[in-house]
Amino acid sequence: MENIRAKPTTALWLMISVVLVALNLRPSMTAVGPLLSSIRADVPLSFSSAALLTMLPVMAMGLAMFFGLGTASYTCVLAWLAPYYVEQGWSEQNAGLLLGFLTAMEVVSGLITPAIANRHRDKRSVVAVLLVLIILGFCGLILSPRHLSLLWPCLLGLGIGGLFPMSLILSLDHLDNPRRAGSLTAFVQGIGYLIAGLSPLIAGMIRDRLGSFEWAWWSLTAVIVVMLLIVTRFDPRHYARHIR
Repeated sequence: MENIRAKPTTALWLMISVVLVALNLRPSMTAVGPLLSSIRADVPLSFSSAALLTMLPVMAMGLAMFFGLGTASYTCVLAWLAPYYVEQGWSEQNAGLLLGFLTAMEVVSGLITPAIANRHRDKRSVVAVLLVLIILGFCGLILSPRHLSLLWPCLLGLGIGGLFPMSLILSLDHLDNPRRAGSLTAFVQGIGYLIAGLSPLIAGMIRDRLGSFEWAWWSLTAVIVVMLLIVTRFDPRHYARHIR
């Protein structure tokens, strides 16, 4: 039978389809590898593009989860910090100003943290410090929201503001090829934002069921503790092994 070459558009959709199948069949994701020769025989894929089919399901899902969980803290705090302080007796104006203060701290940390982290190839210690700041901020909101009320949003802002760019930098550090790194980062952000978008909804449901945002803050604290465990795996000495 005559071998018909597919159009580039067909190749793009095939790549998307294979990645989606692999994501839904994670226990069998290694089965994509033996098919690469056949896929490249029928579809005009470069070796770099074909490599993404095996790389994304394994490596990118972990990076996407890390990015999504970290961004979930941002979206939840953005949505519910002011209402939480209104419940504590603050006026709506002052609660809004407090949220603005937190946002300002995020901007400061987002500018400074990457500059500090880029001095070293291994960025795990910087990310761990940011996660600890977030944990302390959430614990302060829960245990002592009316005392040191500027400190807790400050810690949250510094932690969350630095974590966002650092999550992307960790993704970019996995690959030296700019095109492949861009594809990986796009995938990480796409999946990550889907995860983060659920955070305010879940927090609101927790508030309705349990009568307080404190349980939502506790839940996010537990998530950040899990992220502390995850970040220990981001060893740059092993990045090459992850993308073979």
